[in-house]
Amino acid sequence: MPNKVLFIQTAFLGDLFLSIPLLNKIKKTYPKASVALLCRQGLGDFFLKTNLVSEVIEVNKKKSKSISEAFKKTKAYSADLVISAHQSIRTALWVKRLKVPESVGFESIFTNWAYDKKVKRDLTQHDVIRQISLLGPVDKTEINYSVSIEDNPYYDQFKDAVAVAPGSQWATKKWGVEGFINVIKKIILSGKNVVLVGSQDEQALGKEIYNKIPEVKSEIGKTNIYQLAQLLKKCSLLISNDSGAMHVASVVGTPVVAIFGPTVKEFGYTPWNKHSKIIEVDLPCRPCGAHGHQACPIKTHDCMKKVSVEMVLTAAKELIK
Repeated sequence: MPNKVLFIQTAFLGDLFLSIPLLNKIKKTYPKASVALLCRQGLGDFFLKTNLVSEVIEVNKKKSKSISEAFKKTKAYSADLVISAHQSIRTALWVKRLKVPESVGFESIFTNWAYDKKVKRDLTQHDVIRQISLLGPVDKTEINYSVSIEDNPYYDQFKDAVAVAPGSQWATKKWGVEGFINVIKKIILSGKNVVLVGSQDEQALGKEIYNKIPEVKSEIGKTNIYQLAQLLKKCSLLISNDSGAMHVASVVGTPVVAIFGPTVKEFGYTPWNKHSKIIEVDLPCRPCGAHGHQACPIKTHDCMKKVSVEMVLTAAKELIK
């Protein structure tokens, strides 16, 4: 049994949140082991505060100094077991250089040389199940997506409100701002409060919506990931693009309406949430990539333009609690 486990997931926020059931299983399988997480810069604090891991090592993958310092920290951690859910040659090389007693990663002709144990990544399964499979056969009845989130009375002002996350790191994953504005107006007319959520980079988008709807509240740029979870836990619903916010909402049990454009649910990255609905339109050009793009490859963006306000409102009415 290992004394120290290093888990590697340096992808985006949503990918990391879909690792939560695997982290819970690691803790259950190795209850006496300490668990460290290697993740993107700015994402680790949530995992420390929720006691999913005992140590976090963050890395900015765009800066060589950060990469070098993070590697030294993972080396100094002296893990007995490395489990990597991240698929890249750079991550494989990282693991190989650590020279740990045991390493586990997904099977790939490009990275098999780096891992002692290779696990087939079943593309027919949800990513939660794919990741848990790194520890062995998956019992779906034992999947634990729960975390402990402390109550924050500040967010009581948003109790039963509808949260809206209009942003995304990818331009083609964004539903039109006019669509969100029209949905928000309808929700407010129905008697519900609406709060905008998002990162600091999305403040201009939030201001554009606020200028049209002064009644809307905005927490865009005001929350870290843990605070976002505290806020969303108070809400009755989240309406979101295909972004990290939908996974944060899911982990605290808040229903989600997620608008999918360039990506499709068959990729396996939908909210792990039985109270969720995916809004999408069937087009021959979908999907157009594993993530999104900064511009539509065929210059139409029909995957988002053809999503109507009525489609989103209908789904919201069915889920709202």
